[in-house]
Amino acid sequence: MRQVFVYTLSRIALFAVTLGVLYLLGLRNGFVLLVAALVISGLASYVLLSKQRDELSERIAGKQPDMRTGEGVQGTPNGSHEEGAGDAS
Repeated sequence: MRQVFVYTLSRIALFAVTLGVLYLLGLRNGFVLLVAALVISGLASYVLLSKQRDELSERIAGKQPDMRTGEGVQGTPNGSHEEGAGDAS
């Protein structure tokens, strides 16, 4: 969960910094300022935040069950963590 917060806050901070820099450079039209900041910060985050994005995607991919084999996170069918989970006896 920590990786999600770090990545999200990094993206927001990068957008805010880009917005501020563009405003100080004289871009005053609100819509154009927002679109330019969004595009520039998106491109910058692709390069600058690649490590955080990779860590986040590995963590998310590790939690997804394998659809081909039907195995879950712990290598057990359907991702059950307890032995006998689902047994009525």
